[in-house]
Amino acid sequence: MTTEPIDLKELIRPYRSAISLTYGLTFFEKICLLAYPALTGMTVDGIIKHHYTGLILLIGTWLIHMAALYFRQWYDTRTFTQIYAFVANKVVVAQKSRGEDLSEISARAELAREIVDFFEHELPFAAHTILAIIGSLIMLYFYDTHSGIIASVVLLPLLIGNLIFAKKSKRLNRGLNNQIEREVRTLNSGSPFAVARHFKLLGRWKVALTDAENTAWVFTELATLLAVLAILLTFLGATDASAGTIFAILSYAYDYLDGLDGVPSLINQVVRLQDIQERLS
Repeated sequence: MTTEPIDLKELIRPYRSAISLTYGLTFFEKICLLAYPALTGMTVDGIIKHHYTGLILLIGTWLIHMAALYFRQWYDTRTFTQIYAFVANKVVVAQKSRGEDLSEISARAELAREIVDFFEHELPFAAHTILAIIGSLIMLYFYDTHSGIIASVVLLPLLIGNLIFAKKSKRLNRGLNNQIEREVRTLNSGSPFAVARHFKLLGRWKVALTDAENTAWVFTELATLLAVLAILLTFLGATDASAGTIFAILSYAYDYLDGLDGVPSLINQVVRLQDIQERLS
């Protein structure tokens, strides 16, 4: 029996407005986070001169951010719980109609949970990472052009390194998901040897994937560390900027570093989602 492939876009279409709201709130939260270093720098310079406009703006932004974060977390839990129940049901029905093996249906229902988790957790993390990189880079250019150029230079080697990691991650995720799909069938076999071998192989795939991601992270960390050191030596070593400006530059440099650190994990999650979507389709 043949059926239409599962289209994830169609599955989540009924929840499009709810998802748009939660992502909009996530975007707003990141804008608040990007404003903190500039507002803190303004506060420092203002307090030195006995002006408190910066402090008032900082406190106001903090309170608004806190309220938005609280509401989004409250809303996310309810929205994505409903989405998972809907998607998992559709996946199971579609897989059964194709006559798929029970072990694969069980595994793919669990993989459907990972897709919903991706939309709930990883996609906002992706937005956070991208906005941290782009936003911090723009602010570095705003405060000091040389600092922005130094931060930009590091992007090329990181792009090459993470493209290599993406290819390796694709192969490892495919192997890991293949092993997961065999789990129910292996457990039902009742063979102690087969069960032990299954979990041993499962562990090997996970370790290999973690090691690959850690290697990409170390490469990213070293490259961005050099960029931050260069910024420190070129800007802070030859400037008469105010204390608030120096604080803002350092904060945006570290935010940029933090954003780049998240790229390997983001790549791994996207590659894993692609493999899961292929299996469900």
